[in-house]
Amino acid sequence: MSLNNDWLFKQGRILSLVENDPNTEDFEKIRIPHNMVDVPLSGFDHHRQETIGTYVKEMDDIEVPKHHELHINFGGVMTRTEVFWNENQLGVHEGGYIPFSFKVPNEFINDHNRLTVFVDGREIPNIPPFGGVVDYLPYSGIYREVELAVLPTPHIKHMKIKTKEINEKKHDKMVLESEIACDMASLFPLQAHMTLRHDNSTVIEKTFTCNHNTCSFSMEAGPIERWTLDHPHLYDLTLRLEKNGQHIDEVTKRFGFRTAHFSEDGFFLNGDKIKLIGLTRHQSYPYVGYAMPSSMQRRDADRLKYELGCNIVRTSHYMQSDHFIDRCDEIGLLVFEEIPGWQHIGDEHFKSLTYENLRVMIDHHFNHPSIVLWGVRINESADDHAFYVKTNELAHQLDDTRQTAGVRNFAGSERLEDVYTMNDFSHTGSNAGLMKKHRVTQKDVPYLVTEHNGHMFPVKKFDPESKRKEQALRHANVLEAAFAYEGIAGAIGWCMLRVGDQPVGLLGDQVH
Repeated sequence: MSLNNDWLFKQGRILSLVENDPNTEDFEKIRIPHNMVDVPLSGFDHHRQETIGTYVKEMDDIEVPKHHELHINFGGVMTRTEVFWNENQLGVHEGGYIPFSFKVPNEFINDHNRLTVFVDGREIPNIPPFGGVVDYLPYSGIYREVELAVLPTPHIKHMKIKTKEINEKKHDKMVLESEIACDMASLFPLQAHMTLRHDNSTVIEKTFTCNHNTCSFSMEAGPIERWTLDHPHLYDLTLRLEKNGQHIDEVTKRFGFRTAHFSEDGFFLNGDKIKLIGLTRHQSYPYVGYAMPSSMQRRDADRLKYELGCNIVRTSHYMQSDHFIDRCDEIGLLVFEEIPGWQHIGDEHFKSLTYENLRVMIDHHFNHPSIVLWGVRINESADDHAFYVKTNELAHQLDDTRQTAGVRNFAGSERLEDVYTMNDFSHTGSNAGLMKKHRVTQKDVPYLVTEHNGHMFPVKKFDPESKRKEQALRHANVLEAAFAYEGIAGAIGWCMLRVGDQPVGLLGDQVH
């Protein structure tokens, strides 16, 4: 149930709302997504974003049926969030780029309910990506959607769909892993009914027995249509739980049949070699900061593929909107998604939040066929052996179907990830487009260039044509170098920006 409309907002941490005075007469009426500070197109003080705000949502007639529980889900809040239901604190969340959820105990629910959210939008040093210098702004506020969810007990907590090629005819085996949230072991066994659909037509149906909280099933599902860049075929898989014929819970997830692999010779999708051309994307917009609705999130994916000629996007430098990733699935745009951070590695609390960021990112976006790489390293950070051994181990534990990568900005860095990724800004217009692969990696490994150009030769839309042409040629030189060497999977430029309503990037008027 959407909770995006009819909120109240006021600058500051208004503690009286959860203590003794529910007065909200001087609050502003707003809706979610929301930025706590309006953002001018240019010439503003970034310190104005570092503010604290209070959000209030009034709710009546909330009914939670017997054997059900109420959860409140946040898509993303920047930076630190305290959530209260009436006078009761539900919890605190630290970090601005991942979704989170709190359970609302039944005894907290009244005939009239007040949801109060305190948002600290400051740069807090031990919360990624902060603690050092960061080259992007944390636009504060509840900038992604909020919803209530009434869930049965037990309910399906996670549903991970894996596809594997099992013969030369390219029919596939589908493996389903599902974690059942259940504190009532006496309910087991449960019957699990799986239905696979494509274009609203049933492809296959199976029934299995679930005896434990984590259940794994597998079935062969060929012949199928592959998810490709030109024809991104998508399937729906529904998992329905029953006990003695009584419906308990049902979840439907969308996915695609495809294989994706980086090797020393390049990138292969469904066994076909593809040279990757892409841009990195920040989720910020003029005027509203991070608080853009689904329509514009989806439009950015279209622009990257259809206007800027990309077949891959790197999410710099954090998990991004479900709407954006959904659209990448639909149009056949590959995604390299990474954890929050920029050069700085903080204390143990910072690292523990990084592990949680990685876990949520992989669990939440597991079933998206567009995602082909998990970024498990703080962007452009120094080598940290123990830290990055753990992030790689965690990623492989959570997802044994995708490779890992870690973006660095210096050659010879320790490689713990499956794919060596590097920001190469060596091109100056008259020299080689890229550094030699072996100079960077020092051995023959999977290799992808993850940033190039951009701020090395900044161009404004009012600059003379000769200067804008030079900028475009520099991009072309880098891409030519990537295409000339079989061992480079491709090159992702820095970066996609917006000027007003116009996308700019690979060959646009302005590149930041």
